[in-house]
Amino acid sequence: MAEPNTSGYFWDSLLTLGSITGSDPYTWPLTASFTKPGSYTLDFSMGNQVARFIGFQASEISPTFTDNECRWKIKGSALKSFLGAEIASLASDTVTLKTPVQHTAPTTGLVAGDLVAVVKASDGSRQNLVIGSLTSTTVTFTTTPSTISSGDMLILRPATPSFSLLDPFLWSRTEFRFAATASSALSAAHTPLEEGTEFVVSHPFEDDAGAKSSGSFDPSRHVRSKSIDVTFKAKKYFEDPFEVSKLNALTSQACVVRMFSGADYEFRLTMNKLTITKGGDKAMIKVDEALFYEPEYTPSYNTSDGQGMDVKVLNALSAK
Repeated sequence: MAEPNTSGYFWDSLLTLGSITGSDPYTWPLTASFTKPGSYTLDFSMGNQVARFIGFQASEISPTFTDNECRWKIKGSALKSFLGAEIASLASDTVTLKTPVQHTAPTTGLVAGDLVAVVKASDGSRQNLVIGSLTSTTVTFTTTPSTISSGDMLILRPATPSFSLLDPFLWSRTEFRFAATASSALSAAHTPLEEGTEFVVSHPFEDDAGAKSSGSFDPSRHVRSKSIDVTFKAKKYFEDPFEVSKLNALTSQACVVRMFSGADYEFRLTMNKLTITKGGDKAMIKVDEALFYEPEYTPSYNTSDGQGMDVKVLNALSAK
């Protein structure tokens, strides 16, 4: 589900977050910049075990709508992960983990307070524990576990979910506003577009697996090799020839996509100086079907605005 609070974090992993302003709603301004996007730790619950990915950043985000609700489609990559570690020995409340040559710091990704479990190699039984402290190779629990043997596995276990979510963005509350400038487009009348309209914001990595620097089996960083790319496809019902002129006459014009949640919250994508790159020559003509016009656009840098695009997320969070 795409909603304002989590959307701030997702888009911060793709673009550069500026100073958060306002007072519920708070405005998270996100732009193309040489400053690195935010990096995040993601936990994925698989029922009785958690896979943790560290140093995640997104390379592409686009929306999709299912039963009117928006979902973000996110492509990205993490630098490290914790899926589990094999236990070498136990001394009182502390276990020492095995250190294979390619993974000399097996506790990487774990922190004090993590909920963990020890899974017995002999029968698959589990002991639920909590991490009190740790080093690069040892983990000390808040309680002393019962018998643990070499070869048992230490894994992360799921926590009780705790959500702070707002209403999802909806297709029925998504608006596309066109005008000569970005400031005018923000308050312009909505131009109804059809399902199939889409936008994609991407900032590709040089290598999706991360930069393979010397001295480590793990990638060292995310290197982005290209500028930020934005594509926007508008699907419009072909009612009459004037529909063509409206969407073709967008040279040096702007579009603001506004997706609303509740009374005060919003996702906003501003695209400056749109130019048609594909599909602007004719309508999609299909036998026994309605006719639609599907031009594709890309924004360009606007000197008066000092940008080609930007994203704003209005949510209930005053800080990251």
